Amino acid sequence: MKKTLLIFISFILLMHCKPQQVLITNIEWKLTKLEGRDVSSLNPPVTLLLDESQKKVSGYAGCNRFFGSYQSENTGITFSGMGSTKMFCQETMPIEDAYFKALGNVQAFKTTDNQLHLMAGNKVVLEFSRP
Repeated sequence: MKKTLLIFISFILLMHCKPQQVLITNIEWKLTKLEGRDVSSLNPPVTLLLDESQKKVSGYAGCNRFFGSYQSENTGITFSGMGSTKMFCQETMPIEDAYFKALGNVQAFKTTDNQLHLMAGNKVVLEFSRP
């Protein structure tokens, strides 16, 4: 009886200690850091949305809306077939260009609490938070 109870309690504790996986799809993420630079005050914010059912990515890049596809397995993620509208915004084009370049280099992701980190190699290049 004591052994069964001990096993049951151990099982419950292990299940409770299991890290909770943060869902990254079907959420409009807000960009907070771009290559380490704080961009959280941009208004409107740069965003990213991963549509799980269609494997599509979309969002706002600072001047233009963008769209494309993504592939994800485990903690790996890559973006392809990217396109955008073609407006020109003097003040935000450098941010938008850097954002698209960073997205093109992304190979993996990790999550912490309500944050999404997109990585190129071992370096976090884009950091997002839930709005």
